[in-house]
Amino acid sequence: MDIITKTGEIWSENAIGAVISIIKESDDSIESERKLTHWLTEMNCQLIAMALARIDTELYQIYKVQGWRVARRDSRTICCRYGELTYARRLLQKDGKSFYPLDRKMGFEPRKHYSLGMIERIVEAVAITTSRSASELLQSLAGITISHQSVISLKNYAGKKAKA
Repeated sequence: MDIITKTGEIWSENAIGAVISIIKESDDSIESERKLTHWLTEMNCQLIAMALARIDTELYQIYKVQGWRVARRDSRTICCRYGELTYARRLLQKDGKSFYPLDRKMGFEPRKHYSLGMIERIVEAVAITTSRSASELLQSLAGITISHQSVISLKNYAGKKAKA
């Protein structure tokens, strides 16, 4: 059964039950907050992945009319501001060319493990501290495992993108 709030949002009874279980099973408020944060991050990423699946289908319908065909479906994991997102998307091909329309729409660059929004967050962190401290800060506050070398690399990458 779904519950409709005053603002019109729909909450699943299962979701509310999961929150209640997490709170009841936690030993203290710190553990409860930690577990709830983790659970909410997972739920946000699942919600976004479902929305991206719909967008991918809509994009395919547009490109299908233009003669593009699905070569295969792949999944990808990318670290975003809202968590580690795993989503599925279609690789389209036509006349020897191929691309992922969803990745293009979202601004997810090939072979990059971080979204531009996450790179912005990393650059903000390294702007106020060292790369090693930024790495530790991102791990502690955002649950993102990133080496200080990667922080430096992404800072340099962001600088090149800004110049371009």
